[in-house]
Amino acid sequence: MEGKWLIYVALISGGMTIAGITIGWALSFFQQRWTREQDKKDEIRRQEQRRKDEKWKQTQLRINIFLEKRFKTYSEALEFVYDVEQHQHDAEELEAIRKKWIEWHPSNCLYVPPSVRNDLFVAMNMIAPIIVDLSNQDRDKEIWRIFKEDLQNAKTRLMNLNDVGWLPEDLE
Repeated sequence: MEGKWLIYVALISGGMTIAGITIGWALSFFQQRWTREQDKKDEIRRQEQRRKDEKWKQTQLRINIFLEKRFKTYSEALEFVYDVEQHQHDAEELEAIRKKWIEWHPSNCLYVPPSVRNDLFVAMNMIAPIIVDLSNQDRDKEIWRIFKEDLQNAKTRLMNLNDVGWLPEDLE
């Protein structure tokens, strides 16, 4: 009878071993699957972060280029205003400045904020009536007053650097 018990114990022990191996294999299998799923999720998160970082870098680069162009445009616009002030009694020089302005304005006007752009546009468009008035014997004081006022407004706006940080909507 003792031999029978040994056989039963051996069978139970063998069965438990097989059950333990099976359970261990199943746990190992599910742990590996879970780890692979976590690794996939982590890789997706890293890829998303890399895309966000790249987009941010591209936006920063665009902002830097925009601001460099903005400062250059401000400088050139101030140069126009100073040239007009300096040559306000010389019709030929004013005409040359006006022609240069007509070429410059379309490709540069978007780099200044709307408030500055409008004042600058108004001031520079007063050059034509001033050129006409310079050929008259009787100067129209009202035109000159408006011209000087508009020129001063544009100059003040250009020198007030509060608007320099303005960005178009797609760069904000």
